[in-house]
Amino acid sequence: MSRAGTIALIGRPNVGKSTLMNALLGENLSIVSPKAQTTRHRIVGVLTRGQSQFLFMDTPGQADIQGKAMNRLLDRTASAAMADVDVVLWVIDACRWTEIDDIVQKRLLRQRPRVLGIILNKIDKLKDKGRLLPQMGRLQQAVAPEFILPLAACKRGSAQTLLDQLEDYLPEGPWPYADDTLTPHSGEFLVAESIRQQLFLRLNQELPYATTVTIDKMEVQAAGYEVHATIWVNRPSHKGIVIGRQGATLRAISQAAQKRLAKLFDQDVHLHLWIKVREGWADHEDSIQSFGYGATD
Repeated sequence: MSRAGTIALIGRPNVGKSTLMNALLGENLSIVSPKAQTTRHRIVGVLTRGQSQFLFMDTPGQADIQGKAMNRLLDRTASAAMADVDVVLWVIDACRWTEIDDIVQKRLLRQRPRVLGIILNKIDKLKDKGRLLPQMGRLQQAVAPEFILPLAACKRGSAQTLLDQLEDYLPEGPWPYADDTLTPHSGEFLVAESIRQQLFLRLNQELPYATTVTIDKMEVQAAGYEVHATIWVNRPSHKGIVIGRQGATLRAISQAAQKRLAKLFDQDVHLHLWIKVREGWADHEDSIQSFGYGATD
């Protein structure tokens, strides 16, 4: 009998949700950077294994709703992901508990998922492994999850152990996607995300949070994909920073994104990037939503 189920990965920023989803899929689908709130959308990845199809949903890091418009909107996107899924995986940094983890815990108690699993991630960085048992005991008492699994998402074997655990919770039923599907997202969406990843990796401090990407045109040609895209910035002064001296930063962003996309699409991708200014877009929810944030993608 075939099985299929949706699994949402939730938790505060920078606990390793995207790294974990990529490990589960065996593909670098969800973009990763050291900066918080790199993930801005619900990213869906599909894995078919044996008779089971797993639909993983990476979500923005949950945070306090106070603060900037972008933070508030992403927080609502992350919270909404807990509804109508078969399993919620709460990913926690085993080395560090914060006030935001308290907020997530309270939400889980209010909005109890059908199945809750807790992932204590980054145990490879935990010097005193003796801290795990008391932490697991406290979490078991506080939220009574179906399971708690300590792991290191970056280590080989962790994904297999988690998949074995999750398979028992998938409902019986037909697969929503063909067995070779990696994601239902469009090629344009994946290109925009890859460009945005490079903005997060290569720009300092707050600047990446004031940038977004739209795809103007994407065509398949004999030499591969030809893509014309626009990088939007929040202020005129940001434009020169993204371009860099003699265009070096923009060129590096384009080359790195092309390399990642060639692996993802299994053919060459040629990017043509422009930079435009829409002042204050990141400070107002209506402007943010006009760029597609808050949608189900």
